[in-house]
Amino acid sequence: MEERLRSAFASAGHRQPRVYQTCGGFALVTSVERARLDGSPFGEPERFVDLDEPMSAIEELSLYGVLSALFRARPGRFRLIVIVVSDHGLAPLGSLSPQEAREWTQGGLLSLPTWIGKRPFTPGHDVSALVYEFEKASGSQHARLVTPARLSAGQHLRLTGMLGALER
Repeated sequence: MEERLRSAFASAGHRQPRVYQTCGGFALVTSVERARLDGSPFGEPERFVDLDEPMSAIEELSLYGVLSALFRARPGRFRLIVIVVSDHGLAPLGSLSPQEAREWTQGGLLSLPTWIGKRPFTPGHDVSALVYEFEKASGSQHARLVTPARLSAGQHLRLTGMLGALER
């Protein structure tokens, strides 16, 4: 299952996702991606946001300073996609801060440990897509989580090309 998901990520133009072990499975996390108002992705080189780059511009070493610097990118809409494969129930987070998004895209593993990857994918497993939308207004120092999301997870996956790749 991991290979099929990675293939879908790659065919949709997503960079190497981060892998996390979850209760009863694993999760793949994309890079933070810039999206147009209709949900379609920007083209390269504007598509992906480098969350490391603004860190050098932090004027104040504090939580406020870090959060202010995280999305010093141009105003716009951003998304983070998390695909979870698990044989346990899933409860999405009620919120996700820009700092948590940064940690998710830079932490984790580059590949799934072999012992997890060898576990069989059974009818008891669910595959869920969680999409977190952020918006940074013009003149704002902060990005905010958009709730409720403007588009469904399925719409986001279709617009990125990931859904088509998974259906093949």
